This record gives sequence, C-alpha cells and structure tokens, in this order.
Amino acid sequence: MVKFRSNTQEGFEIAEVQYFFRYQVEHNTPTPLAMVSVFAAPDRDLLQESFGTLWAARHQGAAGMRVISAKSIRSVVAMIPFPSNRGASLEAERKLHGLHFLYEKMGVGSSGI
Repeated sequence: MVKFRSNTQEGFEIAEVQYFFRYQVEHNTPTPLAMVSVFAAPDRDLLQESFGTLWAARHQGAAGMRVISAKSIRSVVAMIPFPSNRGASLEAERKLHGLHFLYEKMGVGSSGI
C-alpha cells in the first residue's frame, strides 16, 4: 500500500500497488509508472468525529484501477481492516464492515523491538 500525491481535498490518496512499469515514447526518457487500485475517499463522519485522526476507507478493487506516476508516491503505508466487534451495535458493525484504517510510520519502532 502506498500514499501518493493527488488533487483531492486531502492532497493524497491511498492505493494498493499492482505492479510498476516504465513507459517510453520514442526516444524520450522512460517514465516510471505504477498500476494501482485506489481506495475510496475517507469516511467523512469518522474523519470529522476523530478530529482528522482516523482515515478510514473502502478498497475499490478493480473499480479503482488507475495508472499513476511512480514519482508521486510519498510513502509506504498499511491499510488495516477494522476488526469485527461483536459487542458493537448493529449500526456500528454495518458502518465499519469493509472499512480499512490508515496506519503510517510502521517499522521496527512500531513492533516493540
């Protein structure tokens, strides 16, 4: 999963990289590109209720396929599925079903090592 620059309200989008490739027109320099599956826009209610800290979105699969410049990629991130919460209300369970939340800056420091 990657975070890349875009013209959205947030200034970035999240996507699952399918593959990288280079595209070259005649004798020009090859351009590095990526085929990605972009996540939908974040859930506005959760984003607002969390004061902008909980960025949660749905994976769009094939419907979100797009080619982006590999140079627009800002970082590698994780999109973690919300766990099933059997004690939550039916309304909350429906709202969170299929959502993934953004986790950034993972690495050695986040594993407790």
